[in-house]
Amino acid sequence: MKKIRFVVDLDMNLFFHLEKLTGSTKKRFSKTYEAKYPEFENLTKKFRWEFDPQVISWKFKKRLKITKGFKLAGAEFGREIEKIFLEAKKLYKPYWPEIKNKLFAFRREIECNKNELEELVVKIEKFTKIPFKKRINIYLVEALSEEYGNGAEPLDDGIAIGRTKNPFLLKMRIIHELVHLNLMNKLIMYIPAKYKKDESKINEAITDLITFSVLNIKFPKQTRNPYIKLFQPHFHKIKNLENVGKILQKFFSSVYS
Repeated sequence: MKKIRFVVDLDMNLFFHLEKLTGSTKKRFSKTYEAKYPEFENLTKKFRWEFDPQVISWKFKKRLKITKGFKLAGAEFGREIEKIFLEAKKLYKPYWPEIKNKLFAFRREIECNKNELEELVVKIEKFTKIPFKKRINIYLVEALSEEYGNGAEPLDDGIAIGRTKNPFLLKMRIIHELVHLNLMNKLIMYIPAKYKKDESKINEAITDLITFSVLNIKFPKQTRNPYIKLFQPHFHKIKNLENVGKILQKFFSSVYS
């Protein structure tokens, strides 16, 4: 069985902290969060200049725990980011003890569900027929917490999530991001060219459908994503994604024929 590890890490928290303050990922920006850290204003302007759009940020997060990670990523996108990050760390460290205590308390709350989550990891693998890595890190990130607008993200070696008081919402969010982690871009390559403009919505719809299937719960009647309604009648017939290419080709042809 795959092993889940809940991780509280200063560098990862600082990275999401800067990302949230900059609004480089627009839907993640929070004025409530920004108001707590006015002294970061000048640094976040520099950070945003270096880290727009999100895809660049993701490449750095992927290398964050690697020795010389900033230099490896900086060779592609500019070397100023390490300087900005180190300056920001000096400002962030005084806040870290309180943030760390919150995250440690959160970790204690969710560790009791670790066995259930590991069983659900196995269910995801059985459905997608794609194995996870042996160790899955779940990074607990204050900047993604519910009070600032919920957020989560797949990373290279796991996922990042924020604190929430709703255990059901937390479980759904974790499983949703684990499905993303498991599939990564494997679905996108099978989306027909004429629907590429909606590849994000399609990817999210299929990820949501797998999530609800793994959790064995009914999908809500109302949803903002139109592809969920289109795919749902066909999706329940699929037992797994072993031949994902053929399945999705048939899937699109049946939906749009």
